[in-house]
Amino acid sequence: MIPKKILKDPAIADDFTRLGEYISAAPEKGEKLDRFWIANCGAGEALEDLPAALAEIEAIRQQKPDIEDKTYHMMVSFRDSDREKLTDAVLKDIAAEFTKALGFEGHQYVAGTHINTNHFHMHLGINKVHPQTLHVKTPRRDFKTLERVARKMEKKYGLAIDRGMSDRDLTQAPGLSPAAKDHEARTWEQSFQRWMMENRDSLLPEIQKAATWQELHEGLARHQIQIKPQGAGMVFATADGQQTMKASAFDRSCSKGGLEKRLGTFEPPRQAPEQKDPALSAETGPPAPDLSVQPTPPPGKGYRPRPLGRTTGTAALWGRYQRRRRAARKDGILDRTLRSWFTYVLAEAYRDPLAAVVLLAQQEIMNAVIGPGGIVDQALDFRPLPRVRISEASLKAVQVWREAAPWRDVGARPAWAEAKGVMGGVKVDDRGNLVVPFRDAQGRMEGVRLVAEDGRALDIGPVSRSSFHLIDPRRMVERARTDRNTHDGTTPPVPVLIVSDYQGAVTLAQATRHPVAVARSAQDLDAVAEALKAQGLKPIVVAHEHTQSTPPGRLIIPHDAKVSDLRSLSAAALGDEAQALWDAAKPAGRDSPVLVAQGVQSFGCREDAGGNLLVPLRTLSGRLEGVAQISPTGTQTQIRSRKGEQEPLACLIDPARQLGSGGPVLLAQSYMTGAALHRATRLPVVVVADPGGWQATAEAVKTKWPASAVVVAMDDTPANRDQAKAADLPLVAPVSPSGRRMSYADLTQPKAAETLRDTLAEVTKDAVWLEWRSGRTPERTDHPVMEVGTFRRGARITEDGTILLPLRNEHQRLSGVLAVSADGEVLHTLTDHKGPSPQDRQDKAPTPLSHVVGGFAKKGDTGPVIVVRTPAEAVALHRETTATVMLARTPADATALADHLRGQNRRCLLAGQDLKMPELKGFSPPSTSRKKALRQALSAAALPMRQERTKAKQRGQGMDL
Repeated sequence: MIPKKILKDPAIADDFTRLGEYISAAPEKGEKLDRFWIANCGAGEALEDLPAALAEIEAIRQQKPDIEDKTYHMMVSFRDSDREKLTDAVLKDIAAEFTKALGFEGHQYVAGTHINTNHFHMHLGINKVHPQTLHVKTPRRDFKTLERVARKMEKKYGLAIDRGMSDRDLTQAPGLSPAAKDHEARTWEQSFQRWMMENRDSLLPEIQKAATWQELHEGLARHQIQIKPQGAGMVFATADGQQTMKASAFDRSCSKGGLEKRLGTFEPPRQAPEQKDPALSAETGPPAPDLSVQPTPPPGKGYRPRPLGRTTGTAALWGRYQRRRRAARKDGILDRTLRSWFTYVLAEAYRDPLAAVVLLAQQEIMNAVIGPGGIVDQALDFRPLPRVRISEASLKAVQVWREAAPWRDVGARPAWAEAKGVMGGVKVDDRGNLVVPFRDAQGRMEGVRLVAEDGRALDIGPVSRSSFHLIDPRRMVERARTDRNTHDGTTPPVPVLIVSDYQGAVTLAQATRHPVAVARSAQDLDAVAEALKAQGLKPIVVAHEHTQSTPPGRLIIPHDAKVSDLRSLSAAALGDEAQALWDAAKPAGRDSPVLVAQGVQSFGCREDAGGNLLVPLRTLSGRLEGVAQISPTGTQTQIRSRKGEQEPLACLIDPARQLGSGGPVLLAQSYMTGAALHRATRLPVVVVADPGGWQATAEAVKTKWPASAVVVAMDDTPANRDQAKAADLPLVAPVSPSGRRMSYADLTQPKAAETLRDTLAEVTKDAVWLEWRSGRTPERTDHPVMEVGTFRRGARITEDGTILLPLRNEHQRLSGVLAVSADGEVLHTLTDHKGPSPQDRQDKAPTPLSHVVGGFAKKGDTGPVIVVRTPAEAVALHRETTATVMLARTPADATALADHLRGQNRRCLLAGQDLKMPELKGFSPPSTSRKKALRQALSAAALPMRQERTKAKQRGQGMDL
C-alpha cells in the first residue's frame, strides 16, 4: 500500500463538508464508491448518516474560528491483488491505525474506498479539531509516520509490500516524491522530478560552477527552471511553478545550507528594467554598474511534458492531443478529456483503433514503471523507459481483447469452462469463447487465442515462439521480480512449469499452486523455457512420457495421472519439500513412539523411516503447506513448502468435520495438547504452527468461521494473555484443585481427559458435562436403590433427589445423561452423541449410547449381556443376576444395541423380547410373585443368578467418574 497526504490548494478555502461529499460520491469519471463509514461521530456511522455527521463536525470546527486549516486529507492506494484481503474489518483497522499514529485518535473522520480503472484506494477526511478537547492537531514529518504504519499493516494482513522513501537504498539515486508519483500515475506524463534526474549529469555541473546567485538563476533559466525558497529549504520548479522538486533530493550540494555556504544568503533573480525611449531618459544617464543588464542567454533544453515511454502511434496521437489542448485554451473550451494524457488516450481508445493500440502499450509501460494499480516501483524509477512497439498486425488481437469481458465480471460464464476451471487472467467474448492472452517475456501482449467448448482454438495476431500465457495463482513470479530488485539477488529462482495445453495448465496450477506457462505449441516449449530462464526463473518443461527422443531434464507426468497425484509427481522438481517428505512417510499407528510417550492418538499424522512423527500443517482451507517433524526425543522441526508465505498454517484436528458448522473451535499450542483436547471434548482443534505468535492464526480462524466461538486453550503466560487480549478471545488454562496453574503439556495422558473437559466445559457450553457435574456421588442413605454399592458407584444424585445415569459411547466416553426421578421415571435425556465419524467405515452403523448398570463391562468380556429398556428393568435385573445389564437411552436404541452386540458374536438377550419380563414399577423391589417369575425367566435363559449379597458386592466392577 502507498499512503499519501493530499495537500490543500492555498487558493481554496478549507471546506470539510465538501470533502466529505466528495469521498461519499466518488465523482471522478470511471470511479464508484465501494465502501463508506464515519468514525467518532454521534450522528452515526453509515452513508445515510453523512448529512447529520457533517453538521456535527462543522459545529465542532466553528469553535476554532481563528484556525484556517482544520482538515487532514489522506489517501491510501492498494494493489489490485490485495483487494480480496481488504475486508470491512481490515480497512477499518488500517484507517484506525493511520489516525492513531498521526495523533488523531478520537478525532472525527469520514472514510471511503473508491474503485476506478486505475487502482483501488481509500480516502480519509479527518477533522483536526478534537471533539472533546477542541485541541487542533497538525502532524509534523508525517510522511515517515505514514510509511511506518503502511509497512506495519502490510505485514499484519499479508499485503504486498511497497517500498517507501524511508526504505530506499541510499547508495542509489533517490526515489520520486509522493507528488511526482501521483502526477505520473494520474497523467501518464513524465514528471518534472523524473526529467531533472534523467538530465542530472548535464544540470549538476552547471549548478556547481555558478559563483553567485544571479549566475545560478541565469544558468537555470536557460533550461526553464527556477530555484526558490520553500519552507525551511529550497526547491527547483518549472517556469510556471506547477511542479517542484526538493533541491536537496536532486543533490546534497544543492541543499539550502550547501548553496548559502557557497553563494551567500539567498538572492531572488533580478528583474530586467523596462526599456524607455532614449529621448525621455536622457536625464537618467547610464545605468549604475551594479544594475547593468546582460542580454538574456538563449534558452537551452527545458522540461516539457511528454508521455512516459513511446510506442508505435504515440507521436501522432500526442501531436493531436497537444493541438486540441491549444485549440481548447484559445477558444476557452473546458474539455475533461484533455485534463491529461491519460484521460485523452482512454477517451480516444473507444473510437480510434490506433489509440487502442497506444492505450495497451502505455498500460504495459505503466505496469513496468509505475507498477500495478498506479503504484510506483522505486527500483525502476530512473531506469531508461522501455520502447514498446506493437505492429499494426496486432490491432485485431487488441480489439478482441479490449471488447471481451474479464472472467470474474461475466455474469453467465460458459458452463463448460466453469466446470473445468479457469485461471490466469482470461476473458470471455460475446460467443462464450475463452480469450487467452499470449505475452512475451517482458509482459507485452502479442496476440490472443480463442478457445471454444469443443476444444478448437483460433490464434489472432502474430505470436512469437517464445511468447506464452502465464498462470500464476500466488503471483510468485511477480514477487520474485520484486525481491530481485529490492534485495541482493540471492533469492533462489522460482520454478515455472511449461506445457502447451491450456486446460492441462489450469489443472496443474490448481494442484501445485505454482506458476505454469502455456506455450503456443509443443514445438515452442524450449523457446519459452529459454525466455523464462533469461528472466531469472527456473523453467521446467512437462512431458507426458519418456522416450529415447525426450530431452533430459523433462518432468514426466503421464496423461492418465490423477489430479490428486499431480502435486506429488511435481514435488521434487518444484522443491516442494513438505509434500515430498509427506509422500515418503507411512500413516502413524498406535505404536508410534512419539504418540505412545504422550498418550495420544494420531489424527491424520504420518511417520517417517526414522520414527519421527510428521504432523501436517495446512491452510485453513485444508491444503498441505508444511510438515512439523517431531523426533522421539521431542525435538521439533518445521518444513514448509513455500518460504515467506503470509498465510498462517495449522494442524486441523477435525475427524467429524465440524469446522464451519458454527460450534466452538479450540486453539491449541502443540499437536500433543491439541490431540488430548479433542479426545476430551470431541471439538475441532486448530493447532497453531507458531506457538509464539499465534494471533494471526486466531484472526484468520475468526474470519474463516465467523459463526464459531474460538477458545484459546493454551497455558496462562504473559505472551498468551497479551495475544488473546489483542485478538479479543477467551484464554482458558487448566488449574489444579488447589488453585495452582497447570500446563496443558502435563495433561496429555488419557487419565487427564476429565480434567481437560472440566476446564473447558463452561466456555464451550458442554451441556452434558455440566449436567453431570451438577450432581454428586450418592450416599447409601440418599435412596433405597443406592444400597446396591455397584449401582451407587455408577450414578450421581442432585440436591432435589434426581438420579443421573451416565450414557457412554463405545469408547466409554460420557456422551449423555439420563435423568431419572426418585420413583424411577425418566425425566429427560441429554446427549451430544453425533454417531460415527467420516473416518469410520461407511457400512458401520452408529453404536447407541448405553449405561452399564453396576459398572463398566470389562474389555474382552464374552459373558451374557441383557439389554433393557427402562431404569426399572435395569435395577430389577441387576439385583437378581450377575450378568452384564446394559440400559439403552430409548426402547428403539435398546433394539439397535442388541443387534450391534449380536453382530459382535456376543450372547445377548433383549428384555421384553428374548427375556420375558413381569410388569415393574420404579425402583421398588417387585412383589414376591413377580420376583419369582423373573427368577424363573433368568433360570430358563441359563443366566448366572446372584446368590449372596456379600459376594455380589465383591464382584461389582464399578469405576469412579
